[in-house]
Amino acid sequence: MKKISFFAGLAFFLFACQNNPSAPQTHSNEETDHADTTIVDTSSFFLQKYQGTIGDRPATMTLTDWGDGFLSGWLALGDSPVRLLLSGEMTGDHQFEISALAGEEEIAQMPGTMHSQSHLSGQWLPASGAAPTPFDMQAMPQIPDDNWSGKWFLNEIWDGGLLMTGHYSEDSLDFALSIFRGGHTGIAEGRAAIQGTKAVFFTNEFDPEPGCRLLFEHHGDYIEIIQEGSNFGCGFGMRASANGKYERTKKVIHATLDYDPSGEKIFKNQAQHDAFKKLVGEEMYDLFAYNMQVVEPAEILPGDDFATRAVEGFVQGMLAYNEAIIMRDDAGKFWAATIDLDHKTGEMVVRYFTNDPARKDRLPATIEEWRDNFLDYRVVFENPDL
Repeated sequence: MKKISFFAGLAFFLFACQNNPSAPQTHSNEETDHADTTIVDTSSFFLQKYQGTIGDRPATMTLTDWGDGFLSGWLALGDSPVRLLLSGEMTGDHQFEISALAGEEEIAQMPGTMHSQSHLSGQWLPASGAAPTPFDMQAMPQIPDDNWSGKWFLNEIWDGGLLMTGHYSEDSLDFALSIFRGGHTGIAEGRAAIQGTKAVFFTNEFDPEPGCRLLFEHHGDYIEIIQEGSNFGCGFGMRASANGKYERTKKVIHATLDYDPSGEKIFKNQAQHDAFKKLVGEEMYDLFAYNMQVVEPAEILPGDDFATRAVEGFVQGMLAYNEAIIMRDDAGKFWAATIDLDHKTGEMVVRYFTNDPARKDRLPATIEEWRDNFLDYRVVFENPDL
């Protein structure tokens, strides 16, 4: 079991969670307070530190469950300064399989049972072929009055992240960080040195010069992360910066489609905006707004001169997955389409909306051209009863 399989799985999981040369007029939609809500966190994510034995040898383990079954962490045997990398997965019914690695070399496999987040047991199966030995690990107690440990959430429209911190001491704490920004993901884990209300982590694993430095600033109800070093140097995807405000509570923040009397934005006024929102409905409005993180003017093709304005948008890094287009005239008619995931069939579809009876069951040429890169997506006509 290789580490790369874990990262691929995590990237796919983060993508699934988020799917609910620039022109001069390119812009991004704005955040809105519309229906922003706090969510009760019921995820299985956890960061835990264990002590126990592997055979007759004492062992210390730090394990992160990233959700959806992916596991990673570190293992130290006895007084050895060498830490083995752990990479694995839950295989069902509280069972797991973990590989212990020294660099790219597998040292042992660790199939076992997660009796609870506080108790693990199983078999240590050396890759050398030596006899297997049992292991048993119990969670280490947390220090009282620890205001560092817990889950912290990066709550942004198109970006998200989870910071897990734990096993605080006077001088250090463990952390596990996962982030996604559009289609770009990043992950980091380790132990950060505490200096008052700040903690610092440094690694040069991915880039010897200048390396990656993460500064964690504790502000009571949130932790701010300041990244010093390139995303590559931190082992992150191209746009997956760790910078941001990670809050105690998890929230859903919605985007909004914008308007301006100049006509340079999507709509000319609030009346147009509200009419479009009524046409597509609350849920689809949120999807249109989300899928138009970056908005560009679209060329209106010959034959579509019934429209006076057309814009298309996308989420950075998610072309052919999160895109939308809106055409309108000045009298209140709309022709719009967005990519969506059909949760009943699991397929990607293009949902088309209009209040124009003459074009209720056929796409304008401009929208046909827009979907040229995903012609295999089924078109769903959402207003057949006009």
